[in-house]
Amino acid sequence: ESLPGWSGMPAAYYRDALVIGVFATLAWLGISRFDYLISAVWKTRNVLWDAVQPGGLDANSPAVQAIAHSVMRGIVYCAMVAALAGLIAVYIKPTWLRAALVLGAALTYVSDPGGAADFARQFVIGLIAVTIIWWAIVRVLRFNLLGYFLIFANLTLLGFGSELYVQPNSALRRAGVISFAALAVMLLWPLVAWRRSGTGAIPIAPATSSLTPPTAPTA
Repeated sequence: ESLPGWSGMPAAYYRDALVIGVFATLAWLGISRFDYLISAVWKTRNVLWDAVQPGGLDANSPAVQAIAHSVMRGIVYCAMVAALAGLIAVYIKPTWLRAALVLGAALTYVSDPGGAADFARQFVIGLIAVTIIWWAIVRVLRFNLLGYFLIFANLTLLGFGSELYVQPNSALRRAGVISFAALAVMLLWPLVAWRRSGTGAIPIAPATSSLTPPTAPTA
């Protein structure tokens, strides 16, 4: 069986990728605010870090670096998600085992807690985030590889662009604008492919459609 790719796919695949690239990116930005919102209500003692200088400011071309990072992270993280999704769908089927996997993933959100209360707060935030991500992958995103690529690439470009645009140097601000323009071009890719896809697109099997993970081969 063949996996869904990035070219020669039905129009619905690119439509779904565009919707995923826009709304899943916005949803992730909303999820990232959970820490701030919960911390405003559930105040705990935590470890404070020194200010961190934004990355990429010393590059010869910060905009090119931002675009290169977005493409690299998009490909690498997309491959990781695809491999993990396939592994879980095929080999980790018991509900209790998947629940244990969610709890373990939530523990990875805990970093240098200042005490038991801070540990619990970070764990709850991680559990909420992992649960939402798990539900989105299973029920909404499924196996649209182009959509996953757009999510990670968009988040990277948004991060670099936001850091560069607020700098006092005009050249760095221009680099931030270029990063935002690259993000728009990224989203034009599935839009153009969606409008240009016709009946000549390569059909895919139901088991490996844009919204369904691959199944294990039968003996």
